[in-house]
Amino acid sequence: MNNTFSQISTEFQLKEASNTVVNWLNNLNTANYSLCYEEMSFLVKNNADSIEMVNMLLLEMESFGEFLGRKEISRQFASNPIEFDERLSDFSDGYYAVFVFRTNYENWDLSEGSGVETIFLHQDYKSRWRILDWITEFNSEE
Repeated sequence: MNNTFSQISTEFQLKEASNTVVNWLNNLNTANYSLCYEEMSFLVKNNADSIEMVNMLLLEMESFGEFLGRKEISRQFASNPIEFDERLSDFSDGYYAVFVFRTNYENWDLSEGSGVETIFLHQDYKSRWRILDWITEFNSEE
């Protein structure tokens, strides 16, 4: 029975985290960068103010060109972030999620594969899912 509860809890957490990811990506693709900043983790906000973050997202999205599509290829939940990625080794245990998407933007050269977006999240002290990191991997046409 404990295993069933754990599975239900994991599915619930991933569903809740997914809502945050969908909102964040919709804001990103509609140039609502200030709303993207609001959904970022306090750990991120402590290292970058809203103007810096908005400008970074603006420049990044301008270089990507028009958004052409996205498909989720995986999602994962864990209580230890190092299960996802060594880069998260400085974070304490808690609730974490990672979502990976195949994504296409106008200026991404996908002739040798596909573009990938990876989004890491964690729950803050109010049990609200927050964006920790957004990583893109692709070949540029330039």
